[in-house]
Amino acid sequence: MAATAFEQLLQRVADVIASASTPAGPRVVRHQADDEWSPEDCPLVFVRRGATRRMATAPIGMLDHELTVFVHHLVSGAAWEAAADELHHAVHGALCGSAELQSLGIELTATETRAQSGSTTLGELAASYRIAVRTDTTLNLVS
Repeated sequence: MAATAFEQLLQRVADVIASASTPAGPRVVRHQADDEWSPEDCPLVFVRRGATRRMATAPIGMLDHELTVFVHHLVSGAAWEAAADELHHAVHGALCGSAELQSLGIELTATETRAQSGSTTLGELAASYRIAVRTDTTLNLVS
């Protein structure tokens, strides 16, 4: 079965990040549970799907959606907030530098941080992005 437009866009976001020059390098994944990372994995970025909202503006035979994409920036160490901010800044620059994602109106809508203490502090900066998606009625990407 072919991937839906939403999965295609999520993979495109991950590909843009993986090909960019960020502190995470190629450590960008699409499918990972929140608790499946350790200090040895860091820095790491993972991309996951958030809410999808259908809009009422599409022509007949098409659907307009607003897709929320979560980009998790995972880091470790005592200076985790600075490391997370540096990683997020690089990732954000890559996403905003993508002509394809810009044509879909990618927009940063929020960020949130959290940390876990232990022998090494694990920190996360989660960023929410909104992307406009036009599909046909079978959820194939139109534009």
